[in-house]
Amino acid sequence: MDATTFPLPLAYHIVLCVLGCVFFLAQFIRLKKPYQLMLAIAMPASLLIYIQPESRTLFYTIGLLVALDLLLALVISLIQRFRHPQEKKSDQQQEAAAK
Repeated sequence: MDATTFPLPLAYHIVLCVLGCVFFLAQFIRLKKPYQLMLAIAMPASLLIYIQPESRTLFYTIGLLVALDLLLALVISLIQRFRHPQEKKSDQQQEAAAK
């Protein structure tokens, strides 16, 4: 990959993906929100472009799959937010009672 296609060197990309994956996995373990697991999958999936860097088909396929994963994470997040507002209210009431 040239610098105009992907501006990060491989070493920085690996570090970014590992940190992002660890962060989202920790958040998923702590909060149990499915979109965080989706994001933990999308981060390291972007490393798949290095399997065959000269293949434009692989590059666009992986880009499309990561974009779909991010879109699905957004949709799941929005569905959870609007489907379970009563859980949020009960959590706030429990926090207020604890104070």
